Amino acid sequence: MGTPATGAVHRAAGLLRQRNFRLLWIGETISSGGDAMAVVGMPLLAVTVLHASTVAVAAITTSAYLPWLIIGLPAGAWVDRLPCRRLMITCDIVSFTVYASLPASAWAGELTVAQVIAAALAAGSVSVLFTTAYRVLLPSLVTPQELIEGNAKLQGSAAAVGVRAALWVLMTCFALSAALLATPAIRSARNLPPRPAAAALSRAAR
Repeated sequence: MGTPATGAVHRAAGLLRQRNFRLLWIGETISSGGDAMAVVGMPLLAVTVLHASTVAVAAITTSAYLPWLIIGLPAGAWVDRLPCRRLMITCDIVSFTVYASLPASAWAGELTVAQVIAAALAAGSVSVLFTTAYRVLLPSLVTPQELIEGNAKLQGSAAAVGVRAALWVLMTCFALSAALLATPAIRSARNLPPRPAAAALSRAAR
């Protein structure tokens, strides 16, 4: 017999102990985190690379949410006619392609505000279809009695990830930067003789 503590852990885990649901939950959580970071990243990209105006940034942000107003309701009827699992995989691939096109265009010097707005619209539309698909797929993975718990876990993870995902990524970047800059190799550089260019600047300053 299991201990009371073990029973409590099993009750807390619930559907997460089922492989099919666990894979769906992890995939949905990762996708939600990616969407949240993109909502922050696309306007930031437009500002830093394109020096976009406030109006352009607002248009990019609005474009990410506009598909929910336009296709949010009919998406359910569309998804019902399609294989949900395959649709979700396709949505992830399309999202990857859309987001990857932005840094690629930026590196090539061809990024425009119009492209960022179009990417936000496309990614938002794909997000609508993905979210609708996982809700349609869920009843085929769990029993009717488990449906409430399944919906609660999926929606809870999406809400918990939200903008926090972007903040955690930023925090991780700063922590890694600090760790790298604190390495002994960098600290020892101060004991090295000044480079010729630095020495010339120092003499000129005098």
